[in-house]
Amino acid sequence: MYLFEKTFQSPYSALTSYLRDLFEAGYFKKERDLIVPSWLTPAPNLKELALLTPANNVSFIDSNGCWKYAERVRQFVNESIADGLPAMIAVNHSMAGGVLRALARRYTSENIRLFKNPRSREPSLS
Repeated sequence: MYLFEKTFQSPYSALTSYLRDLFEAGYFKKERDLIVPSWLTPAPNLKELALLTPANNVSFIDSNGCWKYAERVRQFVNESIADGLPAMIAVNHSMAGGVLRALARRYTSENIRLFKNPRSREPSLS
């Protein structure tokens, strides 16, 4: 059994599709999806499967790829989120780190909440 009845290109498109009524009612403001190469997503397209290699992953990490995407997200939050309470579902901790860096300049640590998948094998940030 699958959680979703259809396949989505990104977690953002899945979330906005299933919460469509809340977006239309004005509870949430839909922002744009951050574009990343397909081979870096949870559901890469078939054309980029050949890029899923240990060498490419090492190259991405060694070239500060995670940091670069965290910075892109931080810049997006600083430029796009003027008011309201921002929320994000991140597949990658680097992208969540970019949001946290942007929010840390606006809010005290008591006003930032991080919910983490308990099945994640990465160390907790709390």
